[in-house]
Amino acid sequence: MSESVGKKLFLTRCACCHSLDLGAKHKVGPNLFGIYNKRSCTSEGYTYSQGMKHKGPTWDEENLSKFLDDPRRTVPGTKMLFSGLKKPQEREDIIAFFRKISK
Repeated sequence: MSESVGKKLFLTRCACCHSLDLGAKHKVGPNLFGIYNKRSCTSEGYTYSQGMKHKGPTWDEENLSKFLDDPRRTVPGTKMLFSGLKKPQEREDIIAFFRKISK
């Protein structure tokens, strides 16, 4: 797992829709500050889909990996249009990055 590769993946694949900084405004998707081990649907001021509200996972390693692999299959009704990270190593890298920045 490489946090630096995960950061690059975030910047190229996720940053157009998500912010990461404490207090940063939501974009198309919610601010992901402190996402690792965070309960979903808890970023104030963001309107979550009914699918996400119903599923409501905690973003641990397993749930992040499943969601990042195929968001719409994992959380039916999600607003997230991203088709997913199909390579397990890419998912591991971005999760390592999320874990590092969530400490």
